[in-house]
Parts: sequence; structure tokens; C-alpha cells
Amino acid sequence: MKVTIIGMPGCGNLGDDLISQLLVKKICAEYKPSEIGVICGDHFKSNDYSIENDVKLIPLKKPRKRSFEQFFTRKRIINKFISQSELIFIGGGGLLQDTHSIFTIHNYLRFIRCATKAIIFVGIGVGPINHYLNRLYLKKILNIDNIYIQVRDKESRDVLKSIGIEKTIHLGPDIVEGSPVISFEPKEQKNNSILGINIRKWPDLETSKLVDIIKDIIKDKNIDTIKFFIFENTIDNNIEKDFSAFIAKRIQEKTKVKTYTFVYNEISNKKFFSEFYNIDYAISSRYHANILWQKANIPTLPIVYSPKVSSLYKKYNKQAHTFTEIVKSNMTVFLEINNLQNYKLPQTEAVKINISTGVKIFICTISIVEFIYSISRSLLLLLNKRLNALCIKQDF
Repeated sequence: MKVTIIGMPGCGNLGDDLISQLLVKKICAEYKPSEIGVICGDHFKSNDYSIENDVKLIPLKKPRKRSFEQFFTRKRIINKFISQSELIFIGGGGLLQDTHSIFTIHNYLRFIRCATKAIIFVGIGVGPINHYLNRLYLKKILNIDNIYIQVRDKESRDVLKSIGIEKTIHLGPDIVEGSPVISFEPKEQKNNSILGINIRKWPDLETSKLVDIIKDIIKDKNIDTIKFFIFENTIDNNIEKDFSAFIAKRIQEKTKVKTYTFVYNEISNKKFFSEFYNIDYAISSRYHANILWQKANIPTLPIVYSPKVSSLYKKYNKQAHTFTEIVKSNMTVFLEINNLQNYKLPQTEAVKINISTGVKIFICTISIVEFIYSISRSLLLLLNKRLNALCIKQDF
């Protein structure tokens, strides 16, 4: 049996990589496939996956427009593998949102045009969906017969119902939330405490006020060491790493605590998680950092940057707040979730799926529009860069 997974691994994000690794493990246990094709980014690492010897794991690298030849070659390989797959899993994670780009949803769902057998959405987060086109897109795709939909929270289900999804929408936890993850050693016993921080730069996050909050926590919790954990860092995206370094520098200027930074993909996973779990308290904005620290029973101060973070805590009758709300209330409440839900992979047969010609044409049309838009945008950025370089040269 051939199986395809459509997701976001290999793009330099720890949470997305963990989802993929756990999903592959569950599919191997439940469906016993001979081949699993994983649509992924260029940073995909097969060695991070725990699979049976008789299962072949095949990275299907996403098409990149920087090379036309590579783009069409990769696209052809993916389309062929999907057409031969008996099951297609989409997820998990927050794939169905358009806050980053109007084409984000399309970039994941465009591949199903070649599907001939069952499509299963697993542990998906939905929303926000700000553009009418994407609401129409999802309505057309998700109402196709023999598509199974499992979302990770009630809010995601409500979004799908609001755009006209008529079929049953199944509810389950996030895949990482509901699965056993990397084991960790017991925390070291010491007089002073260690604070772990995982923070995303966000519009309402005022640096000076964040540093003041951390200073108060240092005093209140007797903190002598702070560890920063970077979940996402690539050559093209080091925003989280740079922002954490900036915060660490401000803390060092105003306190005597020691600060350390641990970056996913720059050190071994074993070292990263050994440090990640060896803390006493945590401040976290990232969704999966909150989940992992809660699974380790570490009191965590969540900073809501996205509805999915508040939905996570709301599910367990806890209330998480945005940074603005924390500042206004002048309260830092560390939350603890005692028992997280268990995740169960949906059971379904490899039934035939019929995607209408109209839907295929619709997907192809959006693909052409997205391709023209991306190429035009890249050319404009390149032109702007060269004009700026020319202006600098003339100034000298």
C-alpha cells in the first residue's frame, strides 16, 4: 500500500516536524503501508523518523519556483505518487489558514487534484480565513464525497461549518498534544529555578514591557537561569532567533541571571529536548511549545498570539491571554494541564474518490494565478534590490 502525507515538515519548524514524525509512526502501526511519501521542504531529515525496516519513507520535496526545471520535475513526481496512493493524509497542524498568504490553503490542497482514493484530514487546525476566495475554495474541496475531516478543536469545526461544510466534522486533539513524545530526564534539584522562554515576535508584543514582566518573574520565582528555545530558524527566516537574542540582551543589562539559547536544527534533538525539559517554569507563545511543556507538567505562562493557543487552554477549562491582556491585568498566571487528551488516527478504507472536472479546473486556475503572482512578486523584489544597490553605488 502506498500512502501520501501532505504537511509542512522539512521547513525548519520543530512543531511541524514533530507532527509529521508522529503521524508517520501512527500510520505505520495502523495501516502497515509499504511506502509513505511525505510532501516536505528542503530541510527534511529521514533519520528523525522511527519506521519499520520494511516501510520505505520517500521525501517528496515541494516544488520551488527558483528553478523552473526543478519546479516541474518535483511537481511531476508528487502528482504521480499521489495518483498511485491508496490513502492521502493531510495534516496535521494549522494548514487551513490565510493569515500568512492568500495562497497558503491552496499550496497544500492543490495536490489532491491527482487523488484517486480516500483523502483524510487529520488533526487539522482551521482559521483564521480572511478571504472569500479561500472560503469558496474550502467549500468546493471539503464537500467532495469520501473526504474524512478531523479537526483539533471546536473552533476549527465552527469555522468549517460557517463556510458551508455539510458533512460530519470529527473532533480530536492535535497530533502532538495527544501522542507520547520524546522522553525526558527528571529535572535537576537545585535551590534556584530555571525559566524557559519560547517567544514569537508579534505586533502587540512590546519589548520593554516584556522585559519588565520577565524581571518580576525572576524575582517572584527565584530564577537564576533563563533558557531561550528557538522552534523555527532557517537561512531565510531567523526572526525568532534574532528577537530572542534581543530580549536576552535586555535581560542581561537589567539583571544578573545567566541566559542561554538553544536553536532547533543547530544542535542535536537529544540535546535540545534535554535542555527544553530541564526547567522549572516556562513562558511560551508557540502552540507546540505550550503543549510540550504541559505534557512535562511544567507550569507555563502562555502568551496568545493566535486563536489556536487560546483554544488549546479553553479545551481544558483554562484561560490564556494575549500580551496586551497580561499587561493590563498586571497578572502573570502560570497554567498547568494535568491530563491531555489521547490522539486516535481515523480508520478508513481506501475507497475510490471522484473529483469532478469542474473542481480540477478550479484548482488548476488558482495554480496558474498563484504561479504568475509568485513569479511577478519575485521579479519585483529582485528589481527593487538591484535598484537599491545601484543607488548605494552612485552615492559612493
